[in-house]
Amino acid sequence: MLRLMLRVLVFSVVIFSGAIVLLRGTEKASLDPEIATVYEEALLLPEFTLIDQKGLSFHSNEGLLGHFSLMFFGFTHCPDICPFTLQKLVTVTSSLESQGADLPEVLFISVDSNRDTPERIDSYLDNFSPKFVGLTGNPGALQVLLSELGLTTQIHQHPGQQDYTVIHNSTVFVIAPKGELIATFSGLDNTAVNAATIAEDFLRIRKRYLAFPPRLAT
Repeated sequence: MLRLMLRVLVFSVVIFSGAIVLLRGTEKASLDPEIATVYEEALLLPEFTLIDQKGLSFHSNEGLLGHFSLMFFGFTHCPDICPFTLQKLVTVTSSLESQGADLPEVLFISVDSNRDTPERIDSYLDNFSPKFVGLTGNPGALQVLLSELGLTTQIHQHPGQQDYTVIHNSTVFVIAPKGELIATFSGLDNTAVNAATIAEDFLRIRKRYLAFPPRLAT
């Protein structure tokens, strides 16, 4: 009789454990975003120091901690991708604010430090939102971050002109409160990508992160 009771108990524990795993798996799947890409392993970003649009030092080991961030790389002379993406992020943050959600900090990081001074970035971001943080600074410090994210930039000189453009990636990176990359958005400059969908995806990503913290990539 005792042996039978132990078997029943073990069987019950196995069934219960399996049900819990299945339930958590179903809950996690319900938090899958529609258009964003979520990483199963979070990437801890390297420490870097840049200058914000007010001329103050931005240290990643302080400025990225304690809140979610949306990080985007661009430059103020960008004719299309940057203004379209930043305007989309304005709509996204407005949508989140109307829902009473905690807002992510939007970081616009210049890939054109030769022309993008703090003053120019400050003036540029005034066209979008005073809450956005613009960063520029030492190309070497920027390159460390770009390399870690697998990004490259390329200067394209216009024939017969002094002017140039910078070819860059248009991905928006979702940074979690411990300074780790957990998800990305692509194509925000595309008018077909709906701001409401981006906002909803961000809320799902945040909830997923808090409920199912990802392991760090090694």
